[in-house]
Amino acid sequence: MLHRTGSRVRSGPFLAIVGPRCAAPAVAFAIRTEVGSAVLRNRLRRRLRGLLEERVEHLPSAAMIVRPSPLAGALSYPRLAVAVDRLVADLASGSAIPQASSPIREVASA
Repeated sequence: MLHRTGSRVRSGPFLAIVGPRCAAPAVAFAIRTEVGSAVLRNRLRRRLRGLLEERVEHLPSAAMIVRPSPLAGALSYPRLAVAVDRLVADLASGSAIPQASSPIREVASA
């Protein structure tokens, strides 16, 4: 559901879909087959997980889906780290993070 209702943040080779604020950051990765073979996608996932774990204190407390473009799979580790730093900075700005919404209440009409 997050992919439909979340705010989108595009930063370099990443698209991040951000949900409402929650207790702690929660990140999932959606790496498409266009990025490369299964070996390349898994390597990219491991690298991204490691880079984001090092920067967790700068991430907003929200649920996020990070979707890298095929360009991200071709980046060297140092360049990938720079791109992740840029993504974290864009996410930390907070402008794209929606506030938790209250439940929808039905109003009975008279």
